[in-house]
Amino acid sequence: MTFADVLRHERTRAGLPQLRLALEARTSQRHISRLESGHVRPSQAMVLRLAQALRLSLRRRNHLLEAAGFAPRFRADALDSADMAALRDAVRLLLDHMAPNPALAADRHWNLYQANTPMRCLFAALAPEAAGNVAAGPRNLMQWIWQPDGLRRCCRNWSEIAPWIWRQLSDDAADAGSAELDALLARHASEVDVPGAQVDGAPMPAMLPLVLELGGSELRLLSLIARFGSPSSATAEELRIETFIPADADSRQRLEALMGGSAGEAPAGALR
Repeated sequence: MTFADVLRHERTRAGLPQLRLALEARTSQRHISRLESGHVRPSQAMVLRLAQALRLSLRRRNHLLEAAGFAPRFRADALDSADMAALRDAVRLLLDHMAPNPALAADRHWNLYQANTPMRCLFAALAPEAAGNVAAGPRNLMQWIWQPDGLRRCCRNWSEIAPWIWRQLSDDAADAGSAELDALLARHASEVDVPGAQVDGAPMPAMLPLVLELGGSELRLLSLIARFGSPSSATAEELRIETFIPADADSRQRLEALMGGSAGEAPAGALR
């Protein structure tokens, strides 16, 4: 695709008219029009201003730069590279400090990267087939979530929670340009109802908990997703830390019983 094609696609995807994009990028609508028609070639500074105005991820900014004939600006080193050592240490520290709450780190494809001790205990209880693995967890979270013997098997409110997971998966697939995530979307599209207005008149809770079947009782968890602020690398920007917080006192007690007093005693484990 040419730069004109990529720019037009990104502007349409962002839902911005040419005038609004021009104002955000501190240029004229005429210049945007000429860029999208291919009549002018942008400077590197203009490409970066357009990317900022479009709120593109760092990986998509690289794509826009390459389409304009410039080298990528933002690094995308592998998580296990030497340059990512500080990031790995920060992730490990965060996960360890989340204990006794289960917490994990995943990359842009939802591949599980690290998990703390409580999270590994929870995975071992929910997915016994993974308990023999030193990682005690599935390699790809989204694949595990949607497979019949994965999360959907032990989730008591699957019909409520699935549309929200689906929206997250759809957003990530659109942003990542991932064939792996696109395949998951295509495979499970017919299984999810689009969330609509509530029809029973009951008030919606402030947070929708994840309700798990665990040992014949319910474990109710709230999910908190955090990302690193001001990243200068696509790898750091795309890494997510997800923490599961007990939604009530009973769930806190069940988690503590599951850990058997071991929560927080061992450091977070790298899964690959």
